[in-house]
Amino acid sequence: MSDTGIGIAPAELPRLFERFHRVQDAQSRSHEGTGIGLALVRELATLHGGTVQAESTPNRGSTFTVTVKAGRSHLPADRIMLADTSTSDATPGAAYIEEALHWLPDPVASPPAAPQPEDSQQSRPRILWADDNADMRHYVAQLLGDSYEVLAVPDGQAAIEAARAVLPDLVLSDVMMPRLDGIGLLKALRAATVGISHCCAPF
Repeated sequence: MSDTGIGIAPAELPRLFERFHRVQDAQSRSHEGTGIGLALVRELATLHGGTVQAESTPNRGSTFTVTVKAGRSHLPADRIMLADTSTSDATPGAAYIEEALHWLPDPVASPPAAPQPEDSQQSRPRILWADDNADMRHYVAQLLGDSYEVLAVPDGQAAIEAARAVLPDLVLSDVMMPRLDGIGLLKALRAATVGISHCCAPF
């Protein structure tokens, strides 16, 4: 598999398949992930008697080559499992389509209007939740939505703008995000005079 992305610095290549290692100072469009994906690719390839290699040129792109032998005669017996054919999935592509739909950017929405004074006593506690992972934003909003008013935004800069528009009771934030990360968001909110009493919880 080849791409035409930002590439990987030569010094980072030897550690590329280490668990939880993340390339430093990579200017990508997303900061998602913890550095486990490529490590899992290597482990899965190894379990199947294969290999994985990476070649990359900064600012030009990368090529990942996964080589796996066909068949199973080369594998130890304890690594071979027969497929369960008792059930079938009528729509095998449905899960992939659903996952791909999550890759689409969230629709741009205007910040919610500030509540009127007469409504303030009836409103639920407001949580401002910043995370660039769309699945996580959706999950947390659903998890807390029954008890709290949750405003989910994709990065720290959007969280600052939302906090200025509608004062939250609590700010929760991911750490690694584009534009403004969780640590920068925390510093900005503490330095601002927006009056947030409980801030923040980056994780």
